[in-house]
Amino acid sequence: MDLQQQMDVLMAKREATAKEKAALGQKKPVGANVAEIGTVAAAVAEKTAGGQLQAQRWQPAPAELTKADKEAIRRRLGLVKLEDLKTDHMTAEERALFLTAVEGVRAFVSGVKEGRGSFFVMVASQVYRKSVDDYGEEALIPDMDRTGYGVGKTTMAKAVADSLAKVTMEPGDWDTLAVQPGAKFLTGGQLMALFDDDDFKLGRVVNRKTRLLVIDDVGREPPLRYVRSEDQETAKQARYFEVINACYDWGVPLFITSNLRAPQLAQFLGGACWSRIQERAPKGCRFDLTGVPDYRPILGGHKNV
Repeated sequence: MDLQQQMDVLMAKREATAKEKAALGQKKPVGANVAEIGTVAAAVAEKTAGGQLQAQRWQPAPAELTKADKEAIRRRLGLVKLEDLKTDHMTAEERALFLTAVEGVRAFVSGVKEGRGSFFVMVASQVYRKSVDDYGEEALIPDMDRTGYGVGKTTMAKAVADSLAKVTMEPGDWDTLAVQPGAKFLTGGQLMALFDDDDFKLGRVVNRKTRLLVIDDVGREPPLRYVRSEDQETAKQARYFEVINACYDWGVPLFITSNLRAPQLAQFLGGACWSRIQERAPKGCRFDLTGVPDYRPILGGHKNV
């Protein structure tokens, strides 16, 4: 085969290859490809500007804390749950009253999480028993098993506050443990003492962003400093009014515990405070656990359940 014949065969093969490519589809001109790319780019730019398309950075799925991890964190931090409360030492009637109060607390917590600014009042006081003295006269003797203390008021208040706390930790790494309190927790005495600071501001106690304010043991405050004895009652009422009225005006949930029963608590706080509490603590948000026995002697091993 001479050179001319070889060239003819090569050209024939090229033509056949070209026909095969044509049968599979025509190649788009360069200008058409550029135009198509421009159209896609314009659509992407439009979606990005409108917030419909955002750049996403890949992140590994966060490791989840196991149930055992959460329980270990709770024990280390001393966090309290309503399930920790014991009722084995109570009579059926006492247990029914107590569990009704617990359910009221649960409902209150749900309301706080939903943003409702309700108030909650939990009280319990000393029980007295009739007795006859050596002279045959009747007398009231305090029942030292039912003093109003150790019935669970503070534990319930702590459980409410702890249920709102935000706890984070990388599984297995205690150095990363962080706690963001969900409530401001003060005793009545601590609250009164804050007012004595020269730079006191109400915002140190409560503000519009406060999720929950707990005031424990209202009525057991020591005498106020720099206040005459005859002015103690009105001074305490004035301080409580400033705080309770702020909660009332700003819709901040408030949880109060006391060893004063309702009439005595109303007198202690004053009419202005009690009027606001009556509105914001409706039925189901006020409980009197007077008569529930003290659990602390059992914890101390002085009594058996």
